[in-house]
Amino acid sequence: MELQFKRKSFYPVGYLLVEQRIPLSLGSHYARQQTLYPFLKKEITVALKPFQVKRGKHTFSKITAETSDAFGLIERSRRLGEPEQLIVYPSYFPDILLRLGEANPDRDASANHWTLHKNDALHSLREFMPGDRMTWIDWKSTAKTNTMMTREFENSSARKMQLIFFGVTHDYFEHALRAAYSFSRKLLEDHAEVRITILGENGQTFDFSRDKKRITEISHAFAELKSCDEAVLMQELQSVLKWQKDTFIFTPVISDALIGLLNKSNWRVSLVSILDQQNPTEHALYLRKEWLEAGGDA
Repeated sequence: MELQFKRKSFYPVGYLLVEQRIPLSLGSHYARQQTLYPFLKKEITVALKPFQVKRGKHTFSKITAETSDAFGLIERSRRLGEPEQLIVYPSYFPDILLRLGEANPDRDASANHWTLHKNDALHSLREFMPGDRMTWIDWKSTAKTNTMMTREFENSSARKMQLIFFGVTHDYFEHALRAAYSFSRKLLEDHAEVRITILGENGQTFDFSRDKKRITEISHAFAELKSCDEAVLMQELQSVLKWQKDTFIFTPVISDALIGLLNKSNWRVSLVSILDQQNPTEHALYLRKEWLEAGGDA
């Protein structure tokens, strides 16, 4: 960030100290400072050093400018500008479909989460359209083209897509959030019609829409989301799942409680989580956290 100062007087200025406080929401409360010695200059440019940002909403206070005469006898300070808010979106990975295709554990007919019933006859492949089932996705073609491809069947009934982010408190919360955000944004950019439910503190639900303008609203929601206890989110998840049977759930970790909830129902749910040292859940997709760390929170 650069600040430009202009003045009318030629009166010599001893020093100009500019200070900006970094909000505690960015991890540590400190001030970045820059000192110049303008003397007779009428136009002064102050370049403040950069700082690390992270996902979230951050409020910056006014900037403080302090100066003195050439002899250091008279010092003055003033607060400049107005408080400003900075909203940092999660990292976006546009090749999320390719990564999900690579993560598919069973790319053959033995994977019941990724195939249809035997009495459905395969007709052709085409791009995913609103109303297609998630179980129709052809992950091999999706991985090759980085475009959601679906199998078209002769005896098929259309259903709409639902995506849920299960924002439970966990070390991999940020990684799973980036994956869910990237998947949501990619589908909206490809004009897919998707219902997006973000579960967590300050969570929101976005009903079906193909409008790309909703990307900004969804980005704000993901940016401001905070994690929540599993017990609280489990109740919300039950009410959301009753609305729709074919669903993608992105979660930082697949717990026994989550598996128990899904096993008690006939919901057609596809789970996406982050790969760790635990035993993987059958038919779930696991993304490597190293890949979701690429590029940081830019």
